[in-house]
Amino acid sequence: MNDPRFGLPKTYSVDLSSNIVKGFSKSKEIVHYSRIIHIAEGLLENEVFGEPRLQKVYNRLQDLDKVVGPSAEAFWKMVIKGYALSPKEGYEWDDDAGVIEEWQDYMHNLQRLIKAEGVDFKELGTTPEDPTSVFSMLIQLIAGKTGIPQRILLGSERGNLASTQDEANWLGRIGERQIQHAEPHILRPLVDKLIDINALDAPKDGEYEVNWPGLFCLTDEEQAGVYEKRANAIAKITANQPLDMFDEAELREAMGFSAERENRPVVTNVLDEEDADVMAMFDEVQHNVL
Repeated sequence: MNDPRFGLPKTYSVDLSSNIVKGFSKSKEIVHYSRIIHIAEGLLENEVFGEPRLQKVYNRLQDLDKVVGPSAEAFWKMVIKGYALSPKEGYEWDDDAGVIEEWQDYMHNLQRLIKAEGVDFKELGTTPEDPTSVFSMLIQLIAGKTGIPQRILLGSERGNLASTQDEANWLGRIGERQIQHAEPHILRPLVDKLIDINALDAPKDGEYEVNWPGLFCLTDEEQAGVYEKRANAIAKITANQPLDMFDEAELREAMGFSAERENRPVVTNVLDEEDADVMAMFDEVQHNVL
């Protein structure tokens, strides 16, 4: 009972029939557990078989296919409606098959003329139902079960990007899955296995850290907006004299630049204190600060 592999398979039957490796003739191979990384998600009743990814929404996907497929079929059938044919009063058909064949040619072939003498016809059929409401309901159920926002699942109906809130929620869900499932159940077992077989060098202190790339990336326009707000805030709290409170390196980093200039000489303008205009501007700044 204390064995960490209690209840887990000792060997696995691996299906190799996908022909990934050319020239490999075996369709299945029995593999020892030491050569396998067992990945199962949504474990409920045991530690072996997880819940299939599509199980929660499989029936709804089938329902969606039933809505989309028959809707197109119904539209095609009702665009060219059926007809009830009958001889006009005082007429008799000598060749029923010939009349029907001529109408069939009109409906299914390129014939655009029809002989209608002595024929009464009545159009049959109904107007196709709009499946939009049923389609939307199924999409809502699928989105709710999978946790995927509808705008991410389908894309915006206007061709724009998904809303900021939807994108943030989706990226947050991805980050949660990275930390709670991908790292402990997939990545770390793989790294540990590679360390055990000396395919990777073991960490010096025996521990290693997993750093995932950031998911929340601002666009150039959004980043420019951040820098603009920072610049306005700095100008406001320093009364338009930022160098009185911050050094140049801090200001450069706040605006997204490197702290040090790229080997360019610093250009400074010397103010002439005897210039009346300069002194007037200086007095105005001092007055605003006080």
